[in-house]
Order: sequence, then C-alpha cells, then structure tokens
Amino acid sequence: MSRPPSLWSRRTLLQTAPLALLACSRRHRLSFYNWGDYLAEPIPGHFADWILDKPAYAKLAPVDLVQDFYLSEAELGAKLRAGATYDLAVPIDYQISGLQRDGLLLELDPLPAGVEHLSADFPPWQARAERGGGTHAIPYLWGTTGIGYDSDKVEEPTSWNALFDPRYAGRISVIDSKGDVMDQALLASGLDINSTDKQRIRDEVWPKLQAQKELLRAYDSSPAQALIAGDTWLAQIDSGDLLRAQKQRPSLRYVIPKEGAAVWTDYMAIPKAAKDPTLARAFI
Repeated sequence: MSRPPSLWSRRTLLQTAPLALLACSRRHRLSFYNWGDYLAEPIPGHFADWILDKPAYAKLAPVDLVQDFYLSEAELGAKLRAGATYDLAVPIDYQISGLQRDGLLLELDPLPAGVEHLSADFPPWQARAERGGGTHAIPYLWGTTGIGYDSDKVEEPTSWNALFDPRYAGRISVIDSKGDVMDQALLASGLDINSTDKQRIRDEVWPKLQAQKELLRAYDSSPAQALIAGDTWLAQIDSGDLLRAQKQRPSLRYVIPKEGAAVWTDYMAIPKAAKDPTLARAFI
C-alpha cells in the first residue's frame, strides 16, 4: 500500500461518517460495528469476491461491507441496547454475558462453517462465549494492556508505579477509560484488578489516582500517536497498538510490569436486531 500505516487504535473513533459505499437497492449490505483500524484493508474486497464464488451464498451477492466505529466498550453496549441494527459487532469478553442476558445477541449454535474447531482448540475463549448456555460469540483478536515506553528517553519500567513517577511529569498518558484507569492504579497498589477491598481502594488507590492527575499529559484513547511524536515517554497502551507504532518509531518498547496486566479478548457477535444474520455468519 502506498499510504503510511494508520495510527488509529482499536479504541479510536474515526471522526468521519461510516465508510459506506454507494450501493443500489439490489446490493446486499453487511453492517459491521467495530473498533477503528480493526479489520485489514483487503478483507471487505476479499469477502465480496468470496461470496461470488460460493454457490450457497449466490443469492447474497453482490455484497458491500460497511463499517461504523465506536470509541469504547460502553458506547457499543449502549448502541446495542438502544436497538441498533448492525449485522456484526465486536464486544470485549466481559460484555458478552450481560449482552446475552439482555437478549441482545443471537445464538451461534451450530457454529458458523470454518470455526467449528474453536470449541475444542480454545476452551478458555469458548467458555467465556458460552456463559448462560449456548455460544453467542466467536473469539476474534486478543492482547494485553501494558506499558509502552520510549527506550531513548527512559529505562525499561518494571512496575505500574512508573506511571505515577514525578520524574516523568507531563510525559505520561493513561488510556481514557474508567476500567483501564482503575486497572493500572489497582496493580500499582499491589491489588488485583478485580479487587473489592473497599478500605484499600479508598485509602490507597483513590489518593494515588488524584496525585497522578497532576503528572499526566493526557487521558488518551489513542496513546500511540503521542508516543510516536515524542510527546509522551510512558503510556498505558494495548499491545497491538504499540507494535504498530514501533514501526514508525523503533525506539518504542512494550512491557508487562511485574504486577501483571489485563488480558482481553474481542469477539465477533451477531446482534439480535441484525438485518442480515445469514450474511454475518458467512463473514465469520
């Protein structure tokens, strides 16, 4: 491709209209609610060609894949609960049980053709998708949320407390998400990210977060851009976003601190209000 790699992260909302293609009424439309930059560029075209070559899906061709993008997990949940009619969505692991409980996801049993192996080969992922009975989501991508840093500016951080270090005031960013903000503070305080220790959270975590606010350059949903520009030296970031950023600034590194890190899995799911679930299953 001739254009430079995209800086959009899985958390970045494109400040544009959905990437809709002009289509006549005879064309089928697959509506996909997704993170920004979370689908390789050739895939929409490959899918359209694949459909044309499959006699079983001949009635669905030709197809336009149209994406709309969200900034946070909360936005996705709110949109689906408001009755949005997307054919496909990409919820994160912890959302699935709630969406399923609220009757917002179609059951995927039997599994779509081509992914039947997942139930046997990836039991931890499949178990999350089956909470409450039946499979309602298919694992798509996974990663971790750790610390990205510029090795030309700082030594390799070993602890989440690096994001609370006054020496780097104005050069630190934390992901602009309640869950991520709490995760890094809990871990830096020696607590589990699922801790319910109200006493320690009140006495240790909240004061730590208040002090950190004075040190941050930003709460940033797209931390890779500032790392590449050299505006931040330390950032809470998703693993894939840092690896892409490293191609543009080779001094960038990624580390999982000694206290551990959150592991996340994003899933493909078909909303209950989908207009074309058959086409969505074909895409999966």
